[in-house]
Amino acid sequence: MTAFISVKGLSKVYPESVTAGEDEIRRLLAMDPAALAATGSSFALRDVSFDIKDGERVGIIGANGAGKTTLMRIMTGLTQPSLGSVECVGSLQAILTIGTGLREDLTGRENLLMSARLAGHAESELAALTERMVDFAELAHFIDWPVRTYSSGMKARLSFAGVIFVKPEILLIDEALSVGDRHFSVKANEEVRKLCEAGRIVVIVSHSTDAIIAMCDRCIWIDHGRLVKDGPSREVAAEYEEHARMRFERAMLSASKRRKVTLDRRVTSTSDLELSLGEVPASGSIALPRPVLSMAFDLTLTEALPSLAAKITVERLDGLIVATKTVALEGGVATGTSGFEIEIPDFFLMSGFFVISVALLSGLAEIARLFGQIQIDAKTVYSNGHPTLHWPISAEAHAVAASATNSQP
Repeated sequence: MTAFISVKGLSKVYPESVTAGEDEIRRLLAMDPAALAATGSSFALRDVSFDIKDGERVGIIGANGAGKTTLMRIMTGLTQPSLGSVECVGSLQAILTIGTGLREDLTGRENLLMSARLAGHAESELAALTERMVDFAELAHFIDWPVRTYSSGMKARLSFAGVIFVKPEILLIDEALSVGDRHFSVKANEEVRKLCEAGRIVVIVSHSTDAIIAMCDRCIWIDHGRLVKDGPSREVAAEYEEHARMRFERAMLSASKRRKVTLDRRVTSTSDLELSLGEVPASGSIALPRPVLSMAFDLTLTEALPSLAAKITVERLDGLIVATKTVALEGGVATGTSGFEIEIPDFFLMSGFFVISVALLSGLAEIARLFGQIQIDAKTVYSNGHPTLHWPISAEAHAVAASATNSQP
């Protein structure tokens, strides 16, 4: 029978207390998933479905805690699902954790011999097969040392050599290749390709999108126990990297407490800096719509100012200054509350989060500073990284309007 893997409606729930047993979890999950909240339980996997046919090389990617290892453990039969089913047809070998299945008290050579014997090879074949494994592992004289003396990278080599030459119909690898050096990864990749050409199934779990792209034709992205995307490895890996980058920047943004600061006694108060993005339709020599950044704020003074200027700085979250521009806000500013609007045309930035600061200057003195954050969602997709700019922005700015309300009676 042709090898395949079929995952249907797979969910796995772990109780956060001893009050909810496995049978109770399954009962509640089948009746009402929302009822699980009352038991203090949480999902490791939730309604995951996919099929893998013979000859496919599939990568599974996701952040820590996404459910990848739980999925692999269910596929190997080490963990039972709370709901749904997994069917694996074909002889299966797995490397789930570095060193799993290795006897620490035995030497590397003895472990490889044991792997070949457990796979059911004839005694007459064991010596030659074991030597092939030894040559592949390239552990030199350490092959005859106890495994307890090995590094994680050496154990990865030994574990991989112990399963790849058994020629399983289904091979599951959880992060094992990520600890190997480049030379070993190239060798491992070649052996994986040979398995797939022979109609075998290979499933690899990794945090490395480079490893997934190099080793796999297809990629499954899991996040918080749910299947987010299943498709060509390069396409899914690119979306996963963009999502991870945006999540990191969003976390940095939420940690930012800068809103506004008053630096001069004449300033009673300032409003928050309001930011918005608009578009000017494409026309003339500009073939793309032109994004325009608009900002607005109020300033309340106890004394009139003869002049006012705004120094605008666009800053990436890691502190890189993208652009800066100082613009004069025409005329003096009266006592009381004045409202200002400033525009920056041609605000061409790549996707990401940016901090906008406006330093208000009267002469050479800075009297106040306002901060705002903005998220850019650009449509352009680059295959080799994410530049900050589509092209250098002009950072031109001008005051669109200014209105003053006199606070004197």
